[in-house]
Amino acid sequence: MRERWRVGTLSLGLSFVAVGILILIAQVAEKDIVRVFQLWWPLIFVLLGLEILGYLFLSKHGQPVIRYDLFSLFLVGIIGFAGTILLLFASTGLLEEIRQAVTLVEVSRDVTPLQKDIPAGVSRIVLLNPEHNAIRLEKGKTNELHLFGTCTTQTLPEEATAPVRAEEIVSVRTVGDTMYVTIRRPPEKQGIVHRASFLRMTVVVPQQVNVEVDPPLGT
Repeated sequence: MRERWRVGTLSLGLSFVAVGILILIAQVAEKDIVRVFQLWWPLIFVLLGLEILGYLFLSKHGQPVIRYDLFSLFLVGIIGFAGTILLLFASTGLLEEIRQAVTLVEVSRDVTPLQKDIPAGVSRIVLLNPEHNAIRLEKGKTNELHLFGTCTTQTLPEEATAPVRAEEIVSVRTVGDTMYVTIRRPPEKQGIVHRASFLRMTVVVPQQVNVEVDPPLGT
């Protein structure tokens, strides 16, 4: 005697076939399998709905009784639940945070050199270091201000080789006979993983100009 068709078995079978095809495509095309699954998973509800409609349409009974395959529906439900969780994580940005947390690498990136001419009449330079970065002060023979160094930070692999632009961390302002130079760390991203930065900078100033560092070096 032929076993009766139970709703859920076809949807589960098609879901497994689709998952297998998508995984294969993601591997061959080097696509992100999580993003592929995010696009695909709502189709399981479409398949299940079509299967119920197909059962009702093809049934020979006047008042058909839908028979469900509970085990198949349970597995389909798990796939749907996983897709819903991914959707919630993606909509709140948490999925991207998790993705970045497991791919971050710690690197030492160069800070692009910065050169500024010392305006005529400037006899004093105030070097402001509010975040206590590591600064090495040197005296030079030219009438120029030079800054260069490195920034150790956690970043994404694709950003690991990109230098830190000095203009993003150094500001220079001249007031009267004083030039104020402020050195700050790059913006730090808050999230699951705190992406902190640490600067090691060398500052070269003219010999004839007085220099004050706030706070003093070594404190």
